Amino acid sequence: MNISIRAFRASDLDAVIALFEGAVRQIASRDYSAEQIDAWVQIDREDWQQKFQQSECWLVIRHGEIAGFGNVESDGHLDMLFIHPEHQRCGVATALLKWLELQLVKMDIPVIFTEASITAKPFFTRQGFQLIEAQQVSVRGQSFINYKLHKVLM
Repeated sequence: MNISIRAFRASDLDAVIALFEGAVRQIASRDYSAEQIDAWVQIDREDWQQKFQQSECWLVIRHGEIAGFGNVESDGHLDMLFIHPEHQRCGVATALLKWLELQLVKMDIPVIFTEASITAKPFFTRQGFQLIEAQQVSVRGQSFINYKLHKVLM
């Protein structure tokens, strides 16, 4: 697999937003309704820019393009991990998750935790995450099921 991982730059924001929207619309749509997807993909550019600057945000580059992105916060929270639909099922998510886990280990953070979609839950459980609980969340008036998961790193 010919990939590289690099830190997010402010100039990456538009590409990351497009990747996120494409992943949600094309991949998560098999598990969520059109109304839920429309609510999910509404984002605030300024919030995202600030979020990525205040966390460890990394991009996977494959074949010269952004294949995925993810970020972890200083408390061990895996906030986002999204892979471009054309780069699914080729090791990009696994490589990125391992990289993000390594960043947390370097910061002496012993546990990574996340809230995974129905779509992403099987990936995380294959990576050693354990289910804490299923939960109902509301996003812009739409109700979603997602899963709190965690993994001990050290």
